[in-house]
Amino acid sequence: MNLTVYNDEVAVGYIRIIAVASSSVFLLGDTAEVNLSSFADTPPESVQIGPLVPLPPSREL
Repeated sequence: MNLTVYNDEVAVGYIRIIAVASSSVFLLGDTAEVNLSSFADTPPESVQIGPLVPLPPSREL
């Protein structure tokens, strides 16, 4: 995978996250290095994948 990064100014006005998966990453801002890995010792036939877990309602600002 080739990734090109341009370090420009970031201006975030509003972020709304509806739900998260069982394995999620949300990054905002400077990050020097991100290492991702996974390991599963469970046989694939025993894995149960269910619906996403919704976040509780947020207060509107």
